[in-house]
Amino acid sequence: MKKLSFILSAGLLCSTALYAGSGMPQNPDHGKAPVPSVFTTRNQPLQLPGMPSTNRQAPAISLHKTAAVIWQLVGDRRDYYNATQLAWEGNDSTVYRYTPQGQRISVTRYDTIPGSWENEIRTLYVLDLQGHVTDETRQNWDDVSNGWINDNRSVLILAPSGDTLQLTRQYWEESSSTWSNNTRLTNVYDANSKRTQQVTEYWDVVSNTWINNEHLQIIYDGAYKVLENVRQVWDDPNAIWVNSSREVYTYTSSSQVDNVVNQGWDAGTAAWQNGSRTSFTYTSPGLLSTIVDQQWDATGSAWANFEQFTYTYDGSNRLWEKKYFTWNDQAQVWADVVMDSYTYNTNNLVTVYQSQLWNETNVVWDNYFRQETDYNSSDQVTRDETYTWSGTAWVSGSRFSDYVYDTNGNQTYMLGEIYNTSTSVYDLYSRSFFYYAAFNNTTGIAQVKNELGISVYPNPVAQTLFIDGAFRDGMQLTGSLSDMSGRVLLQFKQPAHQGEKIALSLPAMASGTYMLTLTSSTGQTSVVKLVR
Repeated sequence: MKKLSFILSAGLLCSTALYAGSGMPQNPDHGKAPVPSVFTTRNQPLQLPGMPSTNRQAPAISLHKTAAVIWQLVGDRRDYYNATQLAWEGNDSTVYRYTPQGQRISVTRYDTIPGSWENEIRTLYVLDLQGHVTDETRQNWDDVSNGWINDNRSVLILAPSGDTLQLTRQYWEESSSTWSNNTRLTNVYDANSKRTQQVTEYWDVVSNTWINNEHLQIIYDGAYKVLENVRQVWDDPNAIWVNSSREVYTYTSSSQVDNVVNQGWDAGTAAWQNGSRTSFTYTSPGLLSTIVDQQWDATGSAWANFEQFTYTYDGSNRLWEKKYFTWNDQAQVWADVVMDSYTYNTNNLVTVYQSQLWNETNVVWDNYFRQETDYNSSDQVTRDETYTWSGTAWVSGSRFSDYVYDTNGNQTYMLGEIYNTSTSVYDLYSRSFFYYAAFNNTTGIAQVKNELGISVYPNPVAQTLFIDGAFRDGMQLTGSLSDMSGRVLLQFKQPAHQGEKIALSLPAMASGTYMLTLTSSTGQTSVVKLVR
């Protein structure tokens, strides 16, 4: 099971190591172009073909907030330092294109070869009048034909509300130069735009028809809290849906998730059989306190402990300590495994994150990993440094510094270094450039996209939302929760780690539809529609 990170409140901002972004060629419409001299100057603005100039100024606002002017990332680039040549070398870059209102319509990634940039991958978006994506096509650059070749695409049919009614995934058949169907998802919603069913189908190339694969039914209570997610698989010989698995939710009196029980269908007894259970407890302010995972012991007809997470907070309700345990069945006790601790500054920003591993032989906690983060007076990161424990002392590992921000608060530069244990100094490793442009979003359109590939549950949500995604260690997520008028209800920063889920405690909100926006330190953004 994945670990969980927990976001406490709008005031909790957690640290991370910011990874270098990518760079961009000056002429993104051709396979190869000379490396522009603009990249030799750190803070020189970049002019992209067909894009507004990036040196215009506007009030700093959220990229997805309904407003007259929004700032969007139009390009990023990463260089690596060649220690042999004692020179920077361009490595990769990304160019982002938008509609005049600021809705992203393409992403093009480039590799570099000596003296030029070369196309690699691009993604094209087709939007409806409300700014929703209806077609997302991925293409790869072909050096032989010197052109873009289709790879795969997703075609969406949307309801007037923006809900996805159908999503069809296709792949490009090069031999026939046509799109071939692959899979299709069809959703059903009730009168209140709550999804109640989803059918997954796959395309049968022999019969040229869609074949049922999986059916999901979502059952709610009167307050639209999820009670069950029931999954069925298609029995082709009998042409019927057959139960497969289900998740059963229970809640506390304050509508927080209490238990989630996973069950499998036993065809022999025609009954649901327990498989695993996740239980949650909370402190009096409603903060997550423990998560306990258990497996069903069919022999003893009882739940058997498996792993546990505990969360401890300081007097300001900030996460102070997080522990991970596994169950020692022989001793019948929880065995310590990992302990994470957090130190904050007066602005509730994490300045020190430290991880320790339990040493069972010496019965002590051994230091393992440490991360320190400095901020300026505007609460922007100025230094992010990591350390590992040598057994007697902390040893520097990597450092990101020299952060530069424009007058709108957008990060435009950072320098990456790696500690050289032989010389006891930091060696240059990477540098990253980020470029922005202003767009007039007079329509207030907000594009729904999922570049981080996140999934959220339960949705509809009561109070605690779980976020899962392909996160990387050291990735920093900046998030906000807004209602459909653009009013921001929650803002947060959270470090993400590979293999971990994030638990987000939501503020008091009325029933309705909300937008959750997550942006990574590498510029990827996901905007997910939530229902309360």
